[in-house]
Amino acid sequence: MPIRLGEALPRYAGAIALAETVQRFGSTEPDPMIFDGLWEGLARLEDSPDEDVEAAGIRALWLVLGILGFSPAVEACVLDGTVVTQGERFAFSASDGGALCEQCAHSRAAAWLDRSDYEDLVALLDPDTPLPTLDQRHATAHRRLLARFVQYHVAEGADLPALEFWLREPWVTA
Repeated sequence: MPIRLGEALPRYAGAIALAETVQRFGSTEPDPMIFDGLWEGLARLEDSPDEDVEAAGIRALWLVLGILGFSPAVEACVLDGTVVTQGERFAFSASDGGALCEQCAHSRAAAWLDRSDYEDLVALLDPDTPLPTLDQRHATAHRRLLARFVQYHVAEGADLPALEFWLREPWVTA
């Protein structure tokens, strides 16, 4: 028997954050791509094993943001186009829209991600890649990074109660 979204709080939290984003920032005209993105995201949240729910929710929201036209840059610096080197650390600026090269990162507010966190972010952005395994600390960090991106590029300061609820709890228990 499938697990329904409302029967498990982590699934519900991800689902309402996804639905709120589509409802608030999607087109006022019917858009099959946005509907398909929402449908696919909700289906993945419902069907994911418990240990993958957090990553499935993060991926679903990133993918819907991409459909809405807000994909982060992860391969080249968003400021000067320099290819991001594959070092031990990776600079990501939610306000600038993604990756920063070493030079630009020192003059901007950026989150520094470890190499593995960068690889997880790239995997979360790609629906054809297996979901990364996120422990509680990493899942919380990825949700926070995603929420900052949403607040800056999409919400422009708007109140998003479902997204705030999703951010509030450490949904990964292992």
